[in-house]
Amino acid sequence: MCLFLAAICSSVFGGEWRATVSKNLEALVGSCVVLPCTFTHPEGFLSNSRLRGIWHRKDKWEEIFYHEESTKILDNFKGRTKLLGNLGENNCTLEIIEVKDHDNGPFCFRIEYVQKDNNQPTTEKFSFVEECAEIKMLYDTPKPKLGPLKTAIPGKAYTVTCSVRHTCPSRLPQFTWSRG
Repeated sequence: MCLFLAAICSSVFGGEWRATVSKNLEALVGSCVVLPCTFTHPEGFLSNSRLRGIWHRKDKWEEIFYHEESTKILDNFKGRTKLLGNLGENNCTLEIIEVKDHDNGPFCFRIEYVQKDNNQPTTEKFSFVEECAEIKMLYDTPKPKLGPLKTAIPGKAYTVTCSVRHTCPSRLPQFTWSRG
């Protein structure tokens, strides 16, 4: 009997619940940040259910940063979080816009199987509290880097590259070149 129960429970509790989250990120206050996240889950329940992703505070599950029902989101995060990932493709990536200096987390992901007919959670859910993202706030815009800077030769092509580190791939920084 014990072996039978172990075989049944192994698909649910046997390590198939995993998340990969970037644990330490930087974000420019006033800008946006993307929290990359992927997960795996047990198979077999999706025939009569679907997936729901929730982002919450590590030690306080009731403090929700993202939920498909906006009424469940903390007031200071309403309208500022968006699930960029497709849960059906095991992508739980979250975007936070208009980053505030107190948006440092920790941000943890929870997955739930939800009944298709009434949108109620099933007993199958898992919170990845060991894989949470924390954000270090940047108050100054990172300076662009130019390179490689070589001596220009009159009449010869000269290439200069410009790069900047940023935290929000959905809102790329804009550059303007000028001669000085």
